[in-house]
Amino acid sequence: MNQCFIDRSQRDASRAYENRATQILECDLKLQFLERHTRQPVTLSELSPDATIQKTLTLLAEGDRFERLAGIADSEPPRVRAMLGALGEQLGGNAKTLQSLRQSLNPLSRFDFGLLVTLPNARAWQAKLN
Repeated sequence: MNQCFIDRSQRDASRAYENRATQILECDLKLQFLERHTRQPVTLSELSPDATIQKTLTLLAEGDRFERLAGIADSEPPRVRAMLGALGEQLGGNAKTLQSLRQSLNPLSRFDFGLLVTLPNARAWQAKLN
């Protein structure tokens, strides 16, 4: 009986680990998409920069997606952290999360936001303006 409890406990722990690993992978893939597809004006979509921003904001607003992405953003390049911070601020994200993202950036650096340069707060998040 005791052995069964241990096996069940180990199985549950294994499932929890797999679920967390899957969530991290999904977040990482979304951050990679953000990194790659905001660099050039030519994208996979035919949306305007403003429509691209609205679509990105809509996706980040679903559930706790922004918070999950921000939670693993420390392993991403500073440019991605800056863009994520600007998007999160537009969404009215958690102040502590935004502060953490901002503090992870070198205040002297400027970043190419690509299509996201038209965000109203892009400059505040160290975007290079054209």
